[in-house]
Amino acid sequence: CIEIEGFEYGGKKYYGVKVLPAKICKDEFAARGALIFPEKSDNPKDIVEVISPVNLREYLSLKNGDVVKIIVE
Repeated sequence: CIEIEGFEYGGKKYYGVKVLPAKICKDEFAARGALIFPEKSDNPKDIVEVISPVNLREYLSLKNGDVVKIIVE
């Protein structure tokens, strides 16, 4: 787990985040990315936030409601 501490800059507060490297898979395709757990979020607890250097919708041909497998690395 990578932890990025929160900070203040220019009078604005930026909250910390925990990051877990992960692989996001659909069928035989996979993309590198990470799960992020922000210190402060408006999302419900059952929502997982995923980031990736590629557009996951395009790369994995995803649409709303698709099921993916997430492997924490």
